[in-house]
Amino acid sequence: MTRNVGGRSATAVVPSVPAETESATPAAPPTDRRAELWTYLAGAAVTVVARFWMMRLWQADLTVPFFYLGNDSTAVAAHAKTVLETGWYEYQPALGAPVGQHYHDFPTADNLHMMAFGVLGLFTNNFAVALNVYYLLGFPLAALTALYFLRQVGVSRVLAMPLGVLYALAPYHFLRNEGHLFLASYYPLPLALVVVLRLIRGQAVWGVRTVDPSTLRRLPVGWRPPAARLLGLISGRGAATVLMLGVLVTASTYYAVFVLLLIAAAGLVRLLRTGDRRRFVGAVLAGGTVVAVAVLNMLPDVLYSLVNGANSQALSRDGAASEIYGLKIASLLLPAPGHPIPIFSAFRYRYDESYPVPSESPALGFVAAVGLVILLVMTVGFVANRLRERVESDAVLERREILRQLATLTVVAVLTSTVGGLSTIFSFINPSIRGWNRITIVIALFCLAAVGVLADGWCARRLDRRAAGDADRATARAADRATNPGLRRPRLPLVVAGLVLVVGVADQSLVSAVPPYAESAAGFHSDQDFVRGIEARVAADSMIFQLPYVDFPESPSVNGVADADQLKLYLSSTTLRWSAGGIRGRPQSDWPSVVTSQGTQTLVQSLATIGFAGIVVDRKRAGDAVTLIEAALAASSGAPELISANGRYAYFSLKSEIAQLQQGTPADVLSARAAALTNPVMAYPGSQFNSFDRAQDGVGYKLWQSRAGTGSIPVVNDRETAATVHLDIQIGSSSGAPDVQITVGDTSYVAGLPAPVETQGTATDAAATPQDPTFVHLDQVITIPAGTSEIRLSPGPQTIAAGTDPQTVHYDFHHLLLLDDRLGG
Repeated sequence: MTRNVGGRSATAVVPSVPAETESATPAAPPTDRRAELWTYLAGAAVTVVARFWMMRLWQADLTVPFFYLGNDSTAVAAHAKTVLETGWYEYQPALGAPVGQHYHDFPTADNLHMMAFGVLGLFTNNFAVALNVYYLLGFPLAALTALYFLRQVGVSRVLAMPLGVLYALAPYHFLRNEGHLFLASYYPLPLALVVVLRLIRGQAVWGVRTVDPSTLRRLPVGWRPPAARLLGLISGRGAATVLMLGVLVTASTYYAVFVLLLIAAAGLVRLLRTGDRRRFVGAVLAGGTVVAVAVLNMLPDVLYSLVNGANSQALSRDGAASEIYGLKIASLLLPAPGHPIPIFSAFRYRYDESYPVPSESPALGFVAAVGLVILLVMTVGFVANRLRERVESDAVLERREILRQLATLTVVAVLTSTVGGLSTIFSFINPSIRGWNRITIVIALFCLAAVGVLADGWCARRLDRRAAGDADRATARAADRATNPGLRRPRLPLVVAGLVLVVGVADQSLVSAVPPYAESAAGFHSDQDFVRGIEARVAADSMIFQLPYVDFPESPSVNGVADADQLKLYLSSTTLRWSAGGIRGRPQSDWPSVVTSQGTQTLVQSLATIGFAGIVVDRKRAGDAVTLIEAALAASSGAPELISANGRYAYFSLKSEIAQLQQGTPADVLSARAAALTNPVMAYPGSQFNSFDRAQDGVGYKLWQSRAGTGSIPVVNDRETAATVHLDIQIGSSSGAPDVQITVGDTSYVAGLPAPVETQGTATDAAATPQDPTFVHLDQVITIPAGTSEIRLSPGPQTIAAGTDPQTVHYDFHHLLLLDDRLGG
């Protein structure tokens, strides 16, 4: 095939470009197909062997999660267990008791991995086995898809194999591990990047393959034409495009966004270079496919929101996080965290600890980092238009064009994701996508491909120079290869490939690649024994309440305990239901925040009324407050009946309280009271508020600050009638406003506020407040109508009289509750 590159005609070294309508082509020689197959098999096998060594898998126990001590890994494990138990992940009756966990309120489109858990469930009912096996499968699968991309780029089989292995064993894979398993399972990404590659090359991504009906000889004559059309449709380039993009979008929203941006860039670059509108339209259709598949994946969550109302609290993102979790070129080029060479590991640790915005510590690994430097340097050369002058052959020119394409895509990825880059602009539109450093694994594949192209070119030049003194021998060798593709190849490419593999694997053998097997097993078995002890004491399907209460998901860590830790006991449970894990933002999930705020004696009585069989205290999360918590529980319900082997958990039974209530209170009264307790009137800060993470006495909470002196607080009353409640709120002003006006319906209340104090603590989700307020406790009886209404905060009369600019007035509050007196006693 001959292509026009940079104004010159060049013979391509990549597969030929198919037309929009593909014609049937003769089968490739069996030896070529066998060689290709063996390359893929070798890549997968080498990946498995290297992974076995890097992860020290001989120490592993597949029945224990590899990363049980992590936060996000617990949430992923809960997904795996839910799929195995219920068939899908959206509803788990054993969490968020008594109503269950509805994950529609925390929308995700990463459904491919849930399907994988379902398939693995055909072979095992152990969630830990399914979780670990899926993590391990991600390595060879990534090697196979990376090999396919590299071969499409034009990298030789000899070099594509080790580079595909390095992609599968990328530092990104081990740093994500099971904690971010859906990101670590990036094997669909290279397939979608093939579509991007075809677009920037000007190749067809849409079209139907032409199949001769006469080839379908086993079918009746009349069926052959429609069968040929159907076969051409499902085997054509368009079907492949839909499949490759569809699989990626179903796997990861993050990667779908990255690929969508690259599709747009590839289409625009091709349009500007050639003016080919047809190819640009093809890019638009590819982008539309990404969006359409994403919408289909999100459709169940959208329908749930339409039926049950929107939940603004569950998925809360701040646009500023796009820079906190952005990308830095230095991070990519430095040694990966936990590098096997101690001096490199220490250097990276010092960088991440000392320099601002460490993000999520992205790293490429040495080989891919070399590729990034080469692509960035060549970008300067391409812009200066200097490289073309040194082109000596058509093959070299073709390699230059391939590198130009890879460099263009890499620069787009870097400029988009870097701190203060285009991602910041995107955050103004949609702050939900914040971890832009995760495009690292996209950049890694482009950089490894660049290394492959350059290494192939270097090997070719070296071999040509060796043969330059004997033209006859070189001609004979080329003729022999043309007639016998299986002829022994020169050893130089094999030596280079071996060097790349050994250096790359050694460099990427991170300390973090080895899971903490012993620590995970100790914690997991301790929790298992504790939960089995509870199960032996209560009836099946009993509900257990967990203290301290932690709203879920994405609450701040307290005493080194993250929010997903509350799911660990569920992982060891087979017959119990747990209060933890309800998705915040609805009264039916947030009721524990109300009952835990009214004192231990009322809490115990409320839980017994609802029907909870016992209480588990997480002593580590409670921290210094655990002594007071357990003393109060012991005074109400007796000493703990069970303590976990590692001392972390204590179990208190509520049997006596339940028996007393059932003896002295009619069943219908208990039922009505329980229904009201688990469906309280709830207030949620509106969009005019910034949130700040705080902790007091071992308990984490949100400090909310109004913007520009006003703010509406939506109030949800899911009962059929109006409710008379106490507005119980801790409120202050960090800007020194002397008073605040609180308006409910047509009624307003004015509260005086004390002066603020100096700043304490640090905000995590927004800029730090200049001062922390001194809070005043307000308790006002108000009437809340059925449905959704609002409470409004605005400057009080003294603040207005002082002539204060409303734009500078801030009101801060926490512990905002609407308490119903009728639920007491």
